[in-house]
Amino acid sequence: MIRIIPFLISVTILGLIYWQINFNIILENILQSDMLWLVVGIAMVVPITMFTALRLAWLSPSKLTYFDSLKLILAASAMNVVLPSKMGDVVKGFFISGNEEAGYSEGLSLVMFEKISDLLALLFWCMFGLLYMNNYIVYWQWFFIIVLMVFLFSFLMLSSKRFSRSIFNIISIIFTTKLKGKGNNFEKSWAQMTGSLYGHKAHFFGIMLFSIFLWLLHLTQIFIFILSLKATVPFVDNLALTPIVILIGLMPVTFAGIGTRDIAFIYIFESYFSAATGAALGVFSTIRYIIPALFGIQYLSYYMNIFTSKE
Repeated sequence: MIRIIPFLISVTILGLIYWQINFNIILENILQSDMLWLVVGIAMVVPITMFTALRLAWLSPSKLTYFDSLKLILAASAMNVVLPSKMGDVVKGFFISGNEEAGYSEGLSLVMFEKISDLLALLFWCMFGLLYMNNYIVYWQWFFIIVLMVFLFSFLMLSSKRFSRSIFNIISIIFTTKLKGKGNNFEKSWAQMTGSLYGHKAHFFGIMLFSIFLWLLHLTQIFIFILSLKATVPFVDNLALTPIVILIGLMPVTFAGIGTRDIAFIYIFESYFSAATGAALGVFSTIRYIIPALFGIQYLSYYMNIFTSKE
């Protein structure tokens, strides 16, 4: 029953959006979109997925092959469609590691590093956009400060042994004895993984720069979808505002971010285009998650079979 709740929330939000705006107007926006830009935007799923797999292979201490990384990315995409907050990426860590507790820690530390890298890159473009956006609003300066604080925290988690150790110590105090043991395993795996990167500064900063490039592709894809809807948003403003929409879509309350992401597009971009255009943009944004998920279903069953066979 609990699993159905996010789905019901998504359906309710979409129902309210389509009732308030008028579904026919939203459909008209979609049908009248520039097909060339729309095809280009959808086609960007391919390089984005390929580059994401390349980073995972590059990041993995166990030296995953590129094809194995690609299969894992696609399988995680399939799980992300049905799990909130892209929790499919967490399950990906279990697939990487196998069925041993220590292995879980190694896989989860890799995924955590990957996700913090994503967060850093996303916040980097958000801050860049907020500094240079044309449609400047006074309260954005306060939001910039918040984004900067989260950015610095995330960066220190990846780059400072002392800082990350302090955070794990705080976590160990909060959690129960049972969780402390697992937390210690995770801390050791995290220290081992980040330690290998600290010893290769070029590798560490290479991953950071590659993540920044990867998220520039994501944000460019959304910008192309905006162009396909014949709306006008300066690219730098898109860099500032779209990360906010993406982060709102990751809130663990809806089915694959559907609904929360749509309403975020409508209200955050309300000074740039109509609510109907924002709702249509939400549909296009959902498509970019569904396409790799469809290709990932076949690999999801493959990894699930391997995982259950080891239990």
